[in-house]
Amino acid sequence: MSPSSFRIARDYNRGLPAPARWVHGALFPYRWSLVPARRIWAAPLLFAVTGVLLLIWFDPALIKLSRMMPEGGDIKRELNVLQQYGAFSSIVITCVLMLLLDRRSPVFKWGAVINLVAAILAMSLFVNILKMTIGRPRPRLDAPYTFLWPWGTHPLERGGEIVHRHAWEIWGDISSDLWSMPSSHTAAAAVLSLFLYRMYPQLRVFTIVMVAIVGTARVLFGAHYPTDVVVGAAAGYVIAAVVLNLNPGPRLLARREQPRA
Repeated sequence: MSPSSFRIARDYNRGLPAPARWVHGALFPYRWSLVPARRIWAAPLLFAVTGVLLLIWFDPALIKLSRMMPEGGDIKRELNVLQQYGAFSSIVITCVLMLLLDRRSPVFKWGAVINLVAAILAMSLFVNILKMTIGRPRPRLDAPYTFLWPWGTHPLERGGEIVHRHAWEIWGDISSDLWSMPSSHTAAAAVLSLFLYRMYPQLRVFTIVMVAIVGTARVLFGAHYPTDVVVGAAAGYVIAAVVLNLNPGPRLLARREQPRA
């Protein structure tokens, strides 16, 4: 935050009654995050931190509720399909439908396809790095407040034996057991939703609902804690926003179309 904005808020607070001063001070980071120059990353990250701080105490209880979900049924089958929104097949279907139905120029549409693929690849790389860095065990391991970070290990049963693994030991048969935070499914859903919203603003409600459905399904199926979903949604949104703002697709196509000397 700039020193001037901080000084203005501080000087303003001095003239307020104590309770109002506390509320005003607590809300200042949120007003700061909504400034257009930093809104693209600061606002989602700040709200994600707030969500984690509020929800993390309820993670174990909400996972216990999810285990009460019936084993079968149409709802579970539908959720099992819908949670793949943002995965490979849905990305392919989205691109095909856009290329066939969108009436804008082929260059624009192919540029948009490249943008979406670039955003998904960037998200996958960043989210997997976060998973290996944070090292949170999956809910089935019943360690909701364990975060290994790069230096910690966690016991896993492999072949009837107990072995200790770091979250970054991808060669050590961790089978993603230590990759709970963030939720990559929710991050992918956020990427696809932001892309669709920017391409077709009339789909705004649909895109928000789909991210919520994916996150809810990941919790109900016991794959993630609610806080994993919050962090995944924020990470996916920030990465997608940055990549889509860079607009690599049209730039790449324009460079290819430049005449050679």
